[in-house]
Amino acid sequence: GVSQRSETLCELRVRLRGRPGRSAGEVTALEGELAAGFDTEQLTGDNRYACQVCGSPQEANCRNALQAVPPLLHIVLDRFHWDGCSGEHKKLCHKVSYPETLDLAPFLDRTAKEVHATKFELIGVLEHHSRSADS
Repeated sequence: GVSQRSETLCELRVRLRGRPGRSAGEVTALEGELAAGFDTEQLTGDNRYACQVCGSPQEANCRNALQAVPPLLHIVLDRFHWDGCSGEHKKLCHKVSYPETLDLAPFLDRTAKEVHATKFELIGVLEHHSRSADS
């Protein structure tokens, strides 16, 4: 079966991928991080999906897709990851590059209704400077 959940898109959260040994001077492209958030995730082993019908854990594929796009796009970067060794949330401080134009067409669901504009022009970037995950 298929389980679906719809949410109204007010802001698009993009989780940055943490990688041990990544230097603070390394630059990551927003487009790659955004695409990774729409990759299909296989739910297997201890990460199986709890079926709402039978209640038992089932292997499944999980994916996100857009049904529509907003007139204005606000992107929030999730710059934190869980460090299993230290048992703490840590901030990812590497730089992120932003395109002048971002096209969301690749992330639309095949069944999405008619969408008029999928391209967004960059207007501004707001950065919060802190090394801590707690500020």
